[in-house]
Amino acid sequence: MLGNELDLAIGPFTITSKRENVIDFTVPFMQDGGAILTKRSQPGPDILTVFKPLPLAMWLSVGGALIVTGTALYVITSAAAARRRHFGKEDGDKTWWSFGDSVFIVYGSLVEQGASRHPESSAGRLVLGCWWLFTILIVSIYTASLAAQLTVTVHERTVDTLQDLVSSSLTPLTLSGTTWQSSFQNDSSEMYRAIGARMTTVLDENEVADLVMNNDLAYIMDVSALDFLQMQDCKHLHRSEHIFAVNGLGLAVPQGAKYKNLINNVILKLQESGVINIWKRRWWQASSTDCDGQDSVKGKRTVAEGSRPLELVSIGGILILYGAVIVFAFFCFLLQKVCECGRVRAWKERIMDKCGVARYHF
Repeated sequence: MLGNELDLAIGPFTITSKRENVIDFTVPFMQDGGAILTKRSQPGPDILTVFKPLPLAMWLSVGGALIVTGTALYVITSAAAARRRHFGKEDGDKTWWSFGDSVFIVYGSLVEQGASRHPESSAGRLVLGCWWLFTILIVSIYTASLAAQLTVTVHERTVDTLQDLVSSSLTPLTLSGTTWQSSFQNDSSEMYRAIGARMTTVLDENEVADLVMNNDLAYIMDVSALDFLQMQDCKHLHRSEHIFAVNGLGLAVPQGAKYKNLINNVILKLQESGVINIWKRRWWQASSTDCDGQDSVKGKRTVAEGSRPLELVSIGGILILYGAVIVFAFFCFLLQKVCECGRVRAWKERIMDKCGVARYHF
């Protein structure tokens, strides 16, 4: 249409070889590339937050180590006590611990409660000393991770490269009729073709933000356009760090237009004087006040958006566990009382039988 109806097309037109076959471009007024816009994951409150600093495998390993250490301590102290009694030591029975005592002492060391008694044998002290060292490391790791999870909101990693997009379940989206649509659908690259096969298009760019926020879509477009969209709602939108297919943007004129050189001179003067950079900062940093702590337009990745107040649901898991243990302890207490009452009754019946006292049942 240029040359027949129009003399100049102003916009962020990417300079490509195919377009050069039918129209001319001025010198690039800025460099731009492609990027991906997706919605940020918003982690909600989790009742199991207090258990997440350590993975399940580590929790199981700590529990297994506690049982193994308690068993080893029980075997060592029992052997030491038997040896002292064998040699006629009067206080040999004082160093003997039951299996339950050994496990509880090891557990007390894990929660930094110390122990009222310590093994007298060198082997027992070595086992307990190594367990103390292990405890220091585990508790330090857990404390640091828990403090970070309770006070800092951490976003899950989003799509940052084309490879991430290929392996994700997001549907690629781009503006209809753009160079990105033709590039991904006609490029010989296997990765580009894989994205192009799943790609869908949108006609109105004003609908992109709502579409990305309400659907599982990944919008592919020029970095400058995505940065502007992201700054409108940077708390919920994420622009990929990786920039691909970097190219120049120019103005389109008919082939052989005599005023092309005049426009080129004006663009070069604007670049040399810094006016274009001033215009860019005016539009791309006007809304950056609320984007502190988010992914910046320069591609820096930050996963934490700052400290947040502690919520009750964050420690809900430990409260539920505490309540369950209290209920279980009360149940054990009742069961113990029932067993004691049964033993007392049996003891009284045996005494009465020995004394020849008749028992009458009414």
